[in-house]
Amino acid sequence: MRYKEIKKAAESFLQSNTAPAVMTKVVLVLIAAGLIISVAVIAPNMFKIFGKNLKFRGTKFKENKFKLTLQQLKYRGLVKLNQNQKLELTPAGFRSLNNYLVKNIRVEKPKSWDGLWRIVLFDIPNEKRKARDGLRYCIKNLGFYQFQKSVWVFPYPCREEIETVASFWNINKYVELIETDAIPNQNKVLDYFNLSG
Repeated sequence: MRYKEIKKAAESFLQSNTAPAVMTKVVLVLIAAGLIISVAVIAPNMFKIFGKNLKFRGTKFKENKFKLTLQQLKYRGLVKLNQNQKLELTPAGFRSLNNYLVKNIRVEKPKSWDGLWRIVLFDIPNEKRKARDGLRYCIKNLGFYQFQKSVWVFPYPCREEIETVASFWNINKYVELIETDAIPNQNKVLDYFNLSG
């Protein structure tokens, strides 16, 4: 992803609370994206591209605040240096980032329904149970209708959101999204979403 795409993704996912909380979320996203490579060094040109005072949802952050936040994340065990002395998320850091993403991901409801159903199917192995539970939680949170155990239906475009969540848990190959204009027992699902056929 390019810098602007990552900034846009971070802004769309992260809700502003206190400045330190927002900073933590932003830094976790940037580390996950590989834009912050060490505690002492911010990836080259990051602040040139984002601006000297990086701004997310109305909150400005200076380079020295980023570095301080990195130190704190390392102390809290959310990030670590790998064998190449580059920063990466620890399992706890990855869980924290996933929690932020899942809680804040939303699908914009269009003014009118396009008549297509989005069906999400997944068959995720048991060793990835946490990822499966996380995906299921996200799907429920978005308001999907449970058609069968691992089959969920939604009336609005959501491919980008589902692919983003699946990517963060590294389960893309187990998740499929199909679009169709008809499903069995459609009236029950139409009622669930307050739509007319």
